[in-house]
Amino acid sequence: MIRIQKRDEYLLKKIGEYGILNNRTIDKIYGGAVQYPVRRRKKLADEKYIVKNNKYCSLGANGRRYLEEELGMENIREVASGKYIRTRIGKVAEILMAIEKMYYTYPSWKLKNRDIVSERKDKYYGEIISKTSGKSYFIYNLGKIDSTKYVSRAISLKKRYIQEVRQEIMNKASNGKMERVILLAEDKTVMALYNESLMSLNVKEQLIIPWQEAGFNLIGKIGSENIEEKVVRYLYKDYDDPDWAYADYTTSDGQVVVLVTNDGEKIVKVKQSEIINRYNRTNKFKLIVVCLESQYVKFEKEFKEFSNVRIRTVPDGIL
Repeated sequence: MIRIQKRDEYLLKKIGEYGILNNRTIDKIYGGAVQYPVRRRKKLADEKYIVKNNKYCSLGANGRRYLEEELGMENIREVASGKYIRTRIGKVAEILMAIEKMYYTYPSWKLKNRDIVSERKDKYYGEIISKTSGKSYFIYNLGKIDSTKYVSRAISLKKRYIQEVRQEIMNKASNGKMERVILLAEDKTVMALYNESLMSLNVKEQLIIPWQEAGFNLIGKIGSENIEEKVVRYLYKDYDDPDWAYADYTTSDGQVVVLVTNDGEKIVKVKQSEIINRYNRTNKFKLIVVCLESQYVKFEKEFKEFSNVRIRTVPDGIL
């Protein structure tokens, strides 16, 4: 008979909360060892605490009984067997569990009004609210290009999906339901597709972040620290409130725009300002873009046609 340990109990509770977890998420629960999560899943499955395959785990009969009788858990979630549903819920759990120490997390099914058809079709994964700042973000996953045979068609479909996501965000922003969004891209191709047609969504923040461990860590930092001030303090001894509405701070160099979080709203506003004021610029409104050293090449290309934009970098390790 297996003895349920602390991490086992956490696993069962999270499966009960989300309905299903993918194996990547379960591996993180049990730490960095390669074989231990595999062996532990097998033991829990053998004792019918979980039902597993090579991608996901759901609750077994004894797991459900443990949650109900030992932990008093109610409203244990059931998940349909469809591949799309399981993939989506597995990814919702993967991102929300990775940042739950820094945010209050609300998966999409706890937010949507099931009586309204349009809301049932909403594409966001959930809402997160920083435990430190109280800022709310809605999370979207832009996905990846799955097809290797019909790449052109896959790219065309992805472009359509990106436009649908943008339209959903703008609709909700216009009626005050969304102020900040995080858009996750699962591969470089999708990231490039999104950036090549970057536009304002009329939200306060439009953070475009890769779906990888470093991206999840950045989201955690955003929720627990004032990243903009931390970055500016590294470069400048003296700084003040901005004179330009879309800058973060005023410094001796000019108006500082911090882009370490890859905020699409700021990128668009910098370009618009430079185009409008290309021949009407004073020292007071010179723009200084601050990014991580690893982002320098990206933003050098982004602003190469704007000679008045100066780029300064900070070490990646500052975060």
